[in-house]
Amino acid sequence: MTDTPEVELVDEDELSVSPLELFFDLVFVFAIAQIAAFVRHDLTWSGVGKGVLLVVLVYWAWSLYTWGLNATGTSHVYVRLALLSAMGTILLMAVALPSAFTEDGWHFAAALVAFRLIGTGMYYLAAGEEQRAAFSSFFPLATLGAAVTLVGGFMDPSVRPWVWLGAIAVDVLATRAAERADWHVRPAHFAERYGLLVIIVLGELIVAIGVGLGDFEITTSLGVTLSIAFVVVAALWWSYFDRASGFLEETLRTRTGIERGRFARDAYTGAHLPLVIGIAMFAVALEEVVVHPDEHIEAIAAVLLAGGITLVIVSFLLAGYSATRQIPVERLTGAAVIIAITAIAWGSISSRTLLALHAVVLVTTLIVEYRRWSHDWQRRAA
Repeated sequence: MTDTPEVELVDEDELSVSPLELFFDLVFVFAIAQIAAFVRHDLTWSGVGKGVLLVVLVYWAWSLYTWGLNATGTSHVYVRLALLSAMGTILLMAVALPSAFTEDGWHFAAALVAFRLIGTGMYYLAAGEEQRAAFSSFFPLATLGAAVTLVGGFMDPSVRPWVWLGAIAVDVLATRAAERADWHVRPAHFAERYGLLVIIVLGELIVAIGVGLGDFEITTSLGVTLSIAFVVVAALWWSYFDRASGFLEETLRTRTGIERGRFARDAYTGAHLPLVIGIAMFAVALEEVVVHPDEHIEAIAAVLLAGGITLVIVSFLLAGYSATRQIPVERLTGAAVIIAITAIAWGSISSRTLLALHAVVLVTTLIVEYRRWSHDWQRRAA
């Protein structure tokens, strides 16, 4: 028997994303926008590395809430209060983020750990007995990871990235320690949460375009650049929501017991991380293209431009492999071509032309993939 007020679990087909969860995600995306701004202001290899590290730390904390809310939804007052409290810590964390690698880095670390602790408490409160049993296999190492994160915030800025890398490693070990537990993942809600995350992070690309424009005069050249940029953003949306998201959700639904939890961990929590990193870094490069469309793009921005798209593609490769144990050859080929174009041509063509070439490769990849999938469906129907 436990004195913990237990929240009534929701049946698999009854749970859907609530308005409060959408509100939560909108506050969360402010942190992602802050990371993109952090990298823009320190557009060096060191700055990019630190930006990626911040994305991982923040994304990992967000994922904890996704798993917790999947257990009950937000109908219970304890869960709603916890989520609203967490939003306050997200705001503090995002405001403190630019100083994460300075002497004041403990502000960011403390807010991040508070965010995680609220999520941990909410999860325990939301869970039934079986969920608590699963959570008990995850909790010890996850708590250690949070402690290492906090300690890192008080350490010298020169060693802080390495300490936080260690914290991430501990968090990864926590997910491995819990892989034999039955997490009772609810497919529709779980898939929708990650789909909404993709939409919101893609929205950051649109914001990046607008921020990059500033007070620029509207010209034909600008219109062409914006059109190309939007084609890429639309193609990234299509690459996820046309078929991939539905396929992943259906695969999650067909898995049962422990295997469902493992697939949710690998295809969603794990495979969506490079997607979020890729979109955040691509947003930084996209602003450079919009501001300087007729100039040669700097090497680091060219890498972010191609690398951002490639990471999005890689996330689908990882998720697809988790589902079928096969590699989608079209996307793998498309990623290779984008990398090759960047390596060969970035210093000899304008940034707008480079973006246009990436757009052509990405759209062509999706067309070829769409035709293959359509052919496969027709063959199965016959």
